[in-house]
Amino acid sequence: MSRLTYRIGRTVGLIAFLIAAASVPSHAQPNPVPDPDEPVVEEPPPAEEPAPAEDDPAVPEPDDEGARVPAAGGAADDPAEDDAAPAPVVEEDEAPAIVEDEPAPPVEDDAAAPSDDGDNFGRKVIDADGERVFEAGGSLVITGEADGVAAFGGSVTLDADVDGNVTILGAAVSIAGAIDDSLWVGASEIRLTGTVGRNAWLAAGSIEADVAVTGNFRGAAGTIAIGPNSSVGGALSLAAAEIAIEGGTYGGAVTLIGDIVRFNGQTEGDLRVGADTFVIGPDAVIGGNVVLYDNTEATVENGAVIEGDMVEEGWWSWFYGPRLAPWPGQIGFALFAAGTAIVAGLALLLFAGGTFTEAARDFRFRPMSSIVIGIVFVIVLPLLVALFAVTVVGLPIAVAALLFLPLAVLLGHTVASLGVANMVFNWTGTALSPWLSVPLLVVGALALGAITLIPYAGGILVGIATLVGMGAFVRGLSRRLRRRLPATA
Repeated sequence: MSRLTYRIGRTVGLIAFLIAAASVPSHAQPNPVPDPDEPVVEEPPPAEEPAPAEDDPAVPEPDDEGARVPAAGGAADDPAEDDAAPAPVVEEDEAPAIVEDEPAPPVEDDAAAPSDDGDNFGRKVIDADGERVFEAGGSLVITGEADGVAAFGGSVTLDADVDGNVTILGAAVSIAGAIDDSLWVGASEIRLTGTVGRNAWLAAGSIEADVAVTGNFRGAAGTIAIGPNSSVGGALSLAAAEIAIEGGTYGGAVTLIGDIVRFNGQTEGDLRVGADTFVIGPDAVIGGNVVLYDNTEATVENGAVIEGDMVEEGWWSWFYGPRLAPWPGQIGFALFAAGTAIVAGLALLLFAGGTFTEAARDFRFRPMSSIVIGIVFVIVLPLLVALFAVTVVGLPIAVAALLFLPLAVLLGHTVASLGVANMVFNWTGTALSPWLSVPLLVVGALALGAITLIPYAGGILVGIATLVGMGAFVRGLSRRLRRRLPATA
């Protein structure tokens, strides 16, 4: 937009300049050219030129630039004609002066024109040059070769080969190149190509992947699309509203949980699906069984190959089943909870960093009183909602308070994420800057997500941590308000 505005402005300015330049000869003549018919031609020649002797006509004319030029017949020209001779000389000398006084040509506008880099305001390009990259900004582009990457920004583009782990948080994330170790990404939109040497964990609003992953590939999003050139050496576990796998090869079991699911790839293990609409494409090759959860019905298109059997299992068996290994529903929920905690934590660090970090310290140093405050808050808030709901005036307040309850749970979980990381990695309890708190927030959110995968006890432990975090946030917020009240009084 800025480039288009600049070009339109420059074009308008050029047109205005041409119009002004064209109008100068007709309206203003600062140095008019003498006309031979005007009296000016009878003026005496300049003082530096010798004038002809009037009292002695016999004296020959001086042989210089002011001398008369004999006519073709050998006779001298009439003196009156000689006096008029300098007129054309003056006309030739004066004409260039007008051209020199004209404004400079519009070519100089290009020199002052802004470069195209103006469109990339806030864009930061980092050449890793074999070093570890830890960057945060509005728009990041990472190139070259890196020893490891941790990046946080609105837009993050990784077009580099990384000899280590990659952790990225942002609104829009694009990843290409070769990653030797594992990959963790939380974003609104993820585009992934290249290779991943170990495992890939993705949480986003939408995921587009055409990637080769040596280990396991796990993702949770609103929509997930897997390209035909993808390959996963381990297990593939995806949870989303809409999942489309259009090709690829998968060495382990494939588990897909969503509303609309389409599988058109090749797997050597079982294909486990829980969906309202499930389609097996014509190019699908399934080496094991097709396990359908919660009355899922499969539509098998012509050409699909299923070497095993169709098996139906109840919904409880994959979420709360007797096995100790986590199932896809738990993994999807854990990734979703970790992603929302990370996004909420980034927002708190930007707009309420002091309250957030103080609440995390209260989580660590005052856990008992904080959990009491959290329990009281959870009990009192619904009671207040019920009291306000019985009156017409209080009904809007009751609705607002009821909607605040899920937000309070999210804030408690976010504070717990940073508080758990502080307990493990920040032993001294030193106050950290907002940007140094970001990696701790990510680690803590992923840790709580991993705890939820523990059968039965995981949910209880995360619930207790959320109550402590909720109470710590209420404590920190009230402390901040008390500090500001005397200042405003």
